[in-house]
Amino acid sequence: MVRGHSLEAIMDNDVPRVCKRLASFQSGAKIGAVDGGSGGGTLRVDVAKMVGMGKKLMAEGQSMYAEKFFAKAITTLDTVKQEMDGLVSEGEKEDYVGSVAMCLSWAAIAQLVQGGSPRECPYLKRLAEPQFIPFTTEPMSEASRAVTIQQLMLAAPKTWTGETCSRTKLSALLEKNPQDHDSRSMLVITLFLSGDLERCLTEALKLQVLGVDFGRVAVKKVSAFLGEDHTLVQQLGTSKASQS
Repeated sequence: MVRGHSLEAIMDNDVPRVCKRLASFQSGAKIGAVDGGSGGGTLRVDVAKMVGMGKKLMAEGQSMYAEKFFAKAITTLDTVKQEMDGLVSEGEKEDYVGSVAMCLSWAAIAQLVQGGSPRECPYLKRLAEPQFIPFTTEPMSEASRAVTIQQLMLAAPKTWTGETCSRTKLSALLEKNPQDHDSRSMLVITLFLSGDLERCLTEALKLQVLGVDFGRVAVKKVSAFLGEDHTLVQQLGTSKASQS
């Protein structure tokens, strides 16, 4: 079965690469310490270690604590930006913005899987800013993944929660009642989060064929996330649907 990149796969393969990039921005950068009694003390913050710890906590299902590390990494990068403005090349600035987008994306995903509002998520609101658009529209990127999760949750017929929307629970409900469109819609989101994109699209297509609006939206959004050249999009014939 052709599978997409799960959260775990991204953590194992992509995060170390981005951590290396992040480390280059903070190496030697002195960040002012917020300490009422320390005067002009400085604090060196290892952003790469924050992202690595967030990654580890996400893999362990500790999304609440993972969010805190990603948020701290974002704050640190924001502080570094004030010091690096005018001192780096355009290419380095693009890498920097991409690193911020990555941290925002992981923080957003961590918050959403906790049950956070996809409409009010501050990380997603910031990802909507113009400088991050190239990253949110890049197929298979972390930013695109976060935005796609948001879009699916907003279009869903009811609220998705980790407690009620496990694959096991939803599959059991659908076995009893295959016409339970709400549960199938929730399953689409769960499958996307787990990285099982082939079955995710298959379930979304079932809903679309049955005239369920969420199915149409899900096929379009997941196809856009994958990109028109992706094998799944070509095999399942969703290129046309992704532009409808």
